[in-house]
Amino acid sequence: MKRLLFLGVGLILIGNYLSAQAAGDYISIATGIWVNSANWLRHDGTAFVAATDYPGQNTGTGNVTIANGNSMILNASPAFPIGSLTFQEGNEFADLFINDGFTLNVTGAVLINPPVINIGKIKQVVLNGGTATLNCASLTLLPSDDDFRSVRLLYQDGGIANVTGNISMGINTPERTFIQFLGAGGTLNIGGNIIGGKIVPGSGNVNFNGNGVQTLSGVLPKELYNMGMTNAATTLQLDVNVTLHGKLTLTNGKINTQTNTLTLDNATPANQLNGGSNSSYVYSSGAGRLRRNNLAFGNYYSFPVGTSTNYLPVGVNTAAGTSEFAMNVFSPATTDGVEGGPVFADKSKIVDAVWNIERPVGTGSSTITIQWVDALEGATFATYTDGQIGISHFVGSWLPAIASSASAAADSITATFNSFSPFGAGQIGSALPVKFGSIKAYEKQNGIQLDWKVYSENKVKTYEIERSGDGRSYTTVGSLPALYNNKAEGDYGFFDANPLAGTSYYRIKNNDLDGKSAYSIVMRVNRNKTIPGLSLYPNPVLNRIVTLQGSDLGRGNYKISLFAANGQEIFKQQIKHNGGTISQTIELPSTISKGVYMFTVKDENGNIIFNDKLVSQ
Repeated sequence: MKRLLFLGVGLILIGNYLSAQAAGDYISIATGIWVNSANWLRHDGTAFVAATDYPGQNTGTGNVTIANGNSMILNASPAFPIGSLTFQEGNEFADLFINDGFTLNVTGAVLINPPVINIGKIKQVVLNGGTATLNCASLTLLPSDDDFRSVRLLYQDGGIANVTGNISMGINTPERTFIQFLGAGGTLNIGGNIIGGKIVPGSGNVNFNGNGVQTLSGVLPKELYNMGMTNAATTLQLDVNVTLHGKLTLTNGKINTQTNTLTLDNATPANQLNGGSNSSYVYSSGAGRLRRNNLAFGNYYSFPVGTSTNYLPVGVNTAAGTSEFAMNVFSPATTDGVEGGPVFADKSKIVDAVWNIERPVGTGSSTITIQWVDALEGATFATYTDGQIGISHFVGSWLPAIASSASAAADSITATFNSFSPFGAGQIGSALPVKFGSIKAYEKQNGIQLDWKVYSENKVKTYEIERSGDGRSYTTVGSLPALYNNKAEGDYGFFDANPLAGTSYYRIKNNDLDGKSAYSIVMRVNRNKTIPGLSLYPNPVLNRIVTLQGSDLGRGNYKISLFAANGQEIFKQQIKHNGGTISQTIELPSTISKGVYMFTVKDENGNIIFNDKLVSQ
């Protein structure tokens, strides 16, 4: 009689909490061991009835529910997998303890609903020992409505959880859903994303082994103990800052920090990192960094960093005391040392990359070693010998390159510095080359005004302004002294009071202190007022530099747009014109590919005043 009464109460609870059950589903009705069929009801297709076996003992197990207030102990490995596992929502606890030596295979999802009402209640899966194992397709931990009721995956002295898909936890309430490592730690192998929640690191291991892009996200920074990349097809994307108190193991797969920082914080720096190769390293698609703390004096520490496509590691031999370094690498190299800044027009004598190295903690001189790949070498740089290559340091401008040792064959340079910011690779004794920025030529009064910008001016003596009537034979019409050596950028202007009639061509020559020289692009100006309209020169365009020119354009602000064949706007720029002749250089984006584009100019009212095809070669 008591047994029947108990079953009746259980069925009432089932009716209150479950729906859409199917044949082969199970629900617990008591606390006890998993393999005791008396602790379960089984759905026969119509209703729940007393079970004659336990979940997974035979084929056909569907969803298994651990009822509110029940603790189940897995003390054997079921012969067959179960379809899914659900923890019922309710006022009480609900537990699954997987004992050491046993495995539960779940082909689908594990869902842990939150406790409600009562304070201090927990619903949880507990891996109870070093070989206790849970295999499932996904794990979802749903948060309660306050911080006094929690949901967790708990590693008690080890254990293994293999989740092939996502782990989803509370995003806005991370303290209520968490993964916790206690005692001897344990291992989490994850093939999908870790979304929200909190990780209590203990001494646990989290290995990312999916196929494609995995993410680690949430509103709070993540703290882990050990983290590993174990599949070459995986890229782990960090949507939050991550701190590792143990070790980062890079076996296969990359980590994209995006705009976040991955910090290795182990107090014993020799135990912070293992691995790093061209198939497993850290890169940034934003301003993210790989940071290593607690670096001891006189030791060499590696930073396995690169871009999304190239492995460009750095080695640091630290100065006296304790240091901390943070860094990333980007390509293409820029004249201002800033990712996304103006790129070098002439890359023949450099490596097309910038190593952005910071030292938040530490003083004195430290030695750095940078490495690159042949594909990023300029044509001339590729011919340099060991004694010709060095590291150039950006401090408002690119300083002459130095080296204490180098190997052109091994793509490696070492040099010592006492301050840190962007670094590049170039020829010994030479700064990375000056770059001409925007150049425009326009009619002013009865002459032609030339205005131009320069970046990274270093050891420049003078600028000569040369003019031609046919675009082949040039004559010097003026000269200006260099004003901005060792500064990031500067502006120059020159007025030709006696211009040629009709069409003329201008170019600017920079003369360096060492006798070397280089030229800007050529500007074409047409003073013939009888020729109306705008044009592009040259067209087809080479090296992404094109000039918008015209003989008589009104004063105002104009919008330039470039459209791809599918109609997508891929480039835009605002220009200000003082009226009259215009000859404005435009540097197209580095991402532009060969093809035909539509080049459009609009006035301040949004009217299209020029529309023409532009061919990129």
